[in-house]
Amino acid sequence: IPKSEFERFKSQATKSFKIISEGLGKPLSSVKIKEQNLGDLIFREIYFIQYPESPIRVEYIYYKTDKGWVINNIQWSGDYELEYD
Repeated sequence: IPKSEFERFKSQATKSFKIISEGLGKPLSSVKIKEQNLGDLIFREIYFIQYPESPIRVEYIYYKTDKGWVINNIQWSGDYELEYD
């Protein structure tokens, strides 16, 4: 990922988490609930971030490049029911 794209992505994520914190309060804790390999190319981690008002589900997706693992995507939502089997 080019450095400029990474900086843009980082800035957007920071702004989004600030908006979430303004609405739900300061985060209290985080818990890793799942990790999964999709072959040798993709790895994902799923966390719950606990806020005073509601949990947020955060999914980090990594992609393996020739230079190593890079964050390919970050997704967050209030839809924690996705984790029930």
